[in-house]
Amino acid sequence: MGESDDPAIAYTCVTGSSRKGRINVDVNYRSRIKTLQADAAAKTALFSAPAGYTPYNNCNAVPATVTAQKVWINCNQFNNAVTFSSTVKEIIFTGSIAGSQNMTFVAPDFIYVGNGLSRQGGTFSVNRGTSTNCSNRFVADRSATTKLVVARNAFSTSGGANLHLCGTMVLMGDSTGSTTSAPAIPSTDGVDPYDNNFDGIIALSGGGTLDWTAPNATSTPMEWNKAASQPYLDDFEDLAFWTEASDSSSLSGGGTNNMVGVFFLPNANPFNITGNGGQVIESNAQFIVRKLTMGGNGVLKMRPNPDDAISVPYFSNFALVR
Repeated sequence: MGESDDPAIAYTCVTGSSRKGRINVDVNYRSRIKTLQADAAAKTALFSAPAGYTPYNNCNAVPATVTAQKVWINCNQFNNAVTFSSTVKEIIFTGSIAGSQNMTFVAPDFIYVGNGLSRQGGTFSVNRGTSTNCSNRFVADRSATTKLVVARNAFSTSGGANLHLCGTMVLMGDSTGSTTSAPAIPSTDGVDPYDNNFDGIIALSGGGTLDWTAPNATSTPMEWNKAASQPYLDDFEDLAFWTEASDSSSLSGGGTNNMVGVFFLPNANPFNITGNGGQVIESNAQFIVRKLTMGGNGVLKMRPNPDDAISVPYFSNFALVR
């Protein structure tokens, strides 16, 4: 730093701001996420159906339309053309969901997937009701929400797979391989990014539709210490995605994208967005990531609504340099 001609001016060293990042997300959701993750790990590791659940002990036993309120499906890889009707509120898959058969989950509260979610084609529709897309579902029934938890392994698409995840919060359980133990989701709020071997990455690619909106039952901003906010936070209001995995996650391809909500990847190193114009994210989307990279000819238009976004802590302890 240069010297001043005015002896009355004394230069001091520039002081950097403290790290800003995940703390405001943690304050709203971390303890709730920790509870949901542990619940998913336990339920998907069961060797028999819990009391009150309709059991299907192999994939072929599942009918084309399922109506039971609570369902337990025990098979290694589920790839059936099936509709889980509006009466179905909770589904447990002990294995994976993979393949290209059309699957419709009309209006569930919870979907637990034990060992990864991978789609190579077809349409995978969650909480879309009778609407054609998530925007129309929002108008038809804004209060409808779903929690989709992938207990172990990744969430991926390829080819022409179409996803409609309406009013849906997706949690990657981030297990390191154990069928029962939960990973070390931080026990305190606002930890720095950290490397780990959790397997809960997201890798969505191909030419299909990605139509994904977070729970958004109200336009009132959420406050962690406000009693009126608690029922909404219990349903993960405004949160679309959470993973602790530090391996790279990605969105790529040339399909049509509509993403609304907060996408939380605090350790992703990096989160890659690439494609040929498919990544047009222009309404109410917010990414909170360790590192973000962009490539190809994708278009990223970030216009989060402050009422549906997570605020960033103000910066302090810095000095102006001129």
